Amino acid sequence: MEAVPQGRPCLDSEHGPISYFRKHKNGLKEPMDDLYFLHMQWAHLASGGAGGGMRWPYRHPHTLTHGMRKAQRNMVGFLRLIDWRNFQRENLNDKIIIEGITAHVFACGDDDQAVIWLLKTNISKHSKQSKLGSESSIIIPGLRPGNYKVAFWDIERGFMNEKLIMSDANLLINLELCTTNMAIAIRKA
Repeated sequence: MEAVPQGRPCLDSEHGPISYFRKHKNGLKEPMDDLYFLHMQWAHLASGGAGGGMRWPYRHPHTLTHGMRKAQRNMVGFLRLIDWRNFQRENLNDKIIIEGITAHVFACGDDDQAVIWLLKTNISKHSKQSKLGSESSIIIPGLRPGNYKVAFWDIERGFMNEKLIMSDANLLINLELCTTNMAIAIRKA
């Protein structure tokens, strides 16, 4: 995403388990394929891509599964939370600071809005860091001082909740990650 010129949309149309499909001549089992699709579309969007990317379904028949369509429907609900016409986003993956949990962070933003997707790591049954529901915080740099609506989104089931947060130089969000991943939409109030 960093190689894409500022203000130019980027659409990745080649993500998917390409080598697996070529080698085995069949797709992933449907639940795994649905999860793969879900994660790829949110990583693409939150990193600054145009929508969820375009996944070429490596399946027979060559169509999206019901789970993939459900994932697309859920993303449509989230997309309504951002003012896309005025969103001059840049990739923030390496600028976001997260404390209290171990997670991959995918993010983009401008002066007034941001999109973040957190994907929790270390979620084995025996890991002490895997505890879901633990308190954590995330710091988003680059937003102008002011009040922001912060919407927390369950990417599998939809909207969770929203709160109003005041920001100075950096927006600090305290959150509880109750699922293995969460999307966050931030917009000037």
